[in-house]
Amino acid sequence: MNIKIRERLPDWYKNINPKKDKLMLTNDIDSLMGCSILRQLFDMEIKSFYNFKSIYFADGIRKGFIGVDLDSCKGRTFGNHLTYYPNANAINLNNVFNLKYYQKYPFSTTMLICWLYNIDIEKWTDEQLQVLLSIDTSFKGYYTDNSHFKKVYTDWLDKLGYRFLEDRILKKMTIKDFTQFQKKYRLLGYIKIGKNERLKTNIDLEKLNDLFSDIIHIELPQDEFKKGRDFTLKQVNPVIETVVPQELIFSMAWTYKNQLKMSLF
Repeated sequence: MNIKIRERLPDWYKNINPKKDKLMLTNDIDSLMGCSILRQLFDMEIKSFYNFKSIYFADGIRKGFIGVDLDSCKGRTFGNHLTYYPNANAINLNNVFNLKYYQKYPFSTTMLICWLYNIDIEKWTDEQLQVLLSIDTSFKGYYTDNSHFKKVYTDWLDKLGYRFLEDRILKKMTIKDFTQFQKKYRLLGYIKIGKNERLKTNIDLEKLNDLFSDIIHIELPQDEFKKGRDFTLKQVNPVIETVVPQELIFSMAWTYKNQLKMSLF
């Protein structure tokens, strides 16, 4: 199953060149963890930051970017949201299947990257896996009272070859347990541009690095980031409202069944 799914994805992810390619970070732990894994795999650098309102660049670099946890309408990117317009260059499993909103990929971009590059997460400790499932509140779909929706969730575990997470982690935890876990590491925190034009965060990177010391190092770049441009935020119900043409949109995310968020040029 994994091989068949990969064959339906764009293959640029196999040929990343750290001399030319740079990472574009977004504003949460999912993007930072994903970037950290890619940095370890390919010795890449974060040279751009996007917070959905504005985009920033370091060292005057303006091209060659790969977005991480970013559902842009064009360009190479790793994403996990259902979108209204598919990006042909996006590594996004929602693009592989003809899905309704409730059938969408329910996990983080970090988990997508682990799956894509065959990182053996079965070797991770239980606490490391609990963090992985806490990112983007990926655990939530498992605890639904609706058996149909729960099957959608476990079917995705099967597609990824990660069904072991059910017995090892999910059956032993509750939503309350995971919520406490998110608080412990401040996983719902954000990454921002500080007054000194450097990135800062309230996510507890020190605790995360203690936990993941045998796997990856998670850190923000120390570069100064200069604003490239601002975007206009717009939100519509795509079922009943008109969605602007794709060429007017930088990024989008279908966050609820009646909510499409967009950053417009």
